[in-house]
Amino acid sequence: QDRIRDEIHSVIGREGEISMADRPRMPFTSASITELQRVANILPLNVIHRTTVDTQVSGQAIPENTLILAQISNVMKNSSVFDRTDEFRPERFLLADGKTPNKRTLEHAVPFSMGKRQCAGEGSARMELFLSLVMILQKYRILPPKDTPLD
Repeated sequence: QDRIRDEIHSVIGREGEISMADRPRMPFTSASITELQRVANILPLNVIHRTTVDTQVSGQAIPENTLILAQISNVMKNSSVFDRTDEFRPERFLLADGKTPNKRTLEHAVPFSMGKRQCAGEGSARMELFLSLVMILQKYRILPPKDTPLD
């Protein structure tokens, strides 16, 4: 949170207004949002798909007309792509320079599903997530309740 706030304050200041044009200058904030979606995935399963032809995936035969239920949570917790999946690490979505998006990990972050049935509102949702988080953290620091253990 403090790193996101520092980035927000350095890009737009404490009183400036955020716009989507600011997003490319806020790589850590963008990476943090992606990591939040990866860790706190609210849609673990995709909608049902059906194979239209006989298919093979990793050597496994899948006949035509087979119902397929993609498990998005498995994709986003895949340890061969995401190192130390149980840790919150926004840096995984940036290259070593801390500014360039890591395309390899970003293509495996699929909180809005994938394929033809991908969420139609993805663009709007991504915009709302970015603008809302920046507006909140620009002005406020979020803390747990005092004397209460976190669940």
